[in-house]
Amino acid sequence: MNVESTLSSLYRAESPKILASLIRIFGNHNIDLAEDMMHEAFNTALLRWQNDGLPDNPKAWLIQTAKNRAIDLIRSQKNKIKLSEQLSDFLESEWTMSHSVEESFHEPFIRDEQLRLIFLSCTTDIKPQNQIPFILKALCGFNNRAVASALLLPEETVKKRLLRTKQQLKELPDQLPDETDYQQVIERVHTVVYLLFNEGFHSTDHKSAIRKELCIDAIALLKLVIEHPTLPNKETLSLFALMHFHLARIDTRLDEHDSLIPLNLQNRRLWNQHYIAAGCQMLAVAKAYRDPRKGRFFLEASIAEKHCVSAHFEDTCWSDIVELYKDLVEQTDSDVARLNLAVALGYAGFSEQAIGVVGNLGKSPVLSKTHMLDATLAHLYAMAGDKDKALAYAKSSGEKGGTPHEQQLMRQQLDHLLKVEPKNTSQK
Repeated sequence: MNVESTLSSLYRAESPKILASLIRIFGNHNIDLAEDMMHEAFNTALLRWQNDGLPDNPKAWLIQTAKNRAIDLIRSQKNKIKLSEQLSDFLESEWTMSHSVEESFHEPFIRDEQLRLIFLSCTTDIKPQNQIPFILKALCGFNNRAVASALLLPEETVKKRLLRTKQQLKELPDQLPDETDYQQVIERVHTVVYLLFNEGFHSTDHKSAIRKELCIDAIALLKLVIEHPTLPNKETLSLFALMHFHLARIDTRLDEHDSLIPLNLQNRRLWNQHYIAAGCQMLAVAKAYRDPRKGRFFLEASIAEKHCVSAHFEDTCWSDIVELYKDLVEQTDSDVARLNLAVALGYAGFSEQAIGVVGNLGKSPVLSKTHMLDATLAHLYAMAGDKDKALAYAKSSGEKGGTPHEQQLMRQQLDHLLKVEPKNTSQK
């Protein structure tokens, strides 16, 4: 492996850890300084390695370079810069400074600092549209260009959002939220992590229907919360389970032409049983919580589990899934949940009721101007064997939008459904 590719891999894997260590030392009010020092370590490596060749342990070389730069800066600038509040007493003393810097690069302290950055970026003061770019860059090792590509944004827009986020972070305290703010912030952490996961699982990129690396990054971020002794709650565990259930089948969602394969046509023998087992285990822990409430992610994970433990699509217990979606609608008042309930009702044999549910969503502020209502009606009429209406709604859906991957998936689903026996359309 050459110098450039080695550094590229190291940047993705190690830059979040180095940045977290430096922010722990200098404080989030000095986040620009920490970022500059991290980049300086990589630039130094590029120049040195091009001349001298790769060191025996490139990762250790990079980390030591960052440590040395931190120590040099503290010694030369400690009277000019304000250091981290939690470490300032130790960093200002020559007796303890080197040890404190060294300790900040140890794995447990890196995890704690990354966890703190996740919670800081999810405070109510920072807009959701600014949270994900920061998380991708600071915690997932993306550079500005990669963030822009992942989120389908102009690079200049990403730079502006990152600048705004960092300005806000500089004004926030150097600790995790207290008990009064915890519930609100942990909910935002869940939402932001799942948004990141969904950007990989249901990509809005017209060129790529799935970006697995974003899903894996989201799971890695939530794992930091899961492994903390006090921070995770029932919804944290449920979201972790949900993402594992989805990840279990991600490699069966595309055919050899990179076209999406619907759930009912996926090869379940190729689903990752390790991920399914991990999801089932984590959901079982969530079910054992004394908290009787059923949150959004608990219900979504329970639905995903029903799909994952069914050996064949025909074995799916749709009656259970219908009840879970009813609970989800009651819990979230979400029109998207109502739309999914309609599909579940259709598969459970309640086609007329399902079509009625979609009809009631005609004035939905979320869905009425999208292609999703017509796409769902096309699906439901195809299930009922009404080819003319199915094709008419499919045509209407295509005219209203959706990615090429989504439109192709709908056409494939209709072709399959219209070849099989129609579902019972009676009201039960």
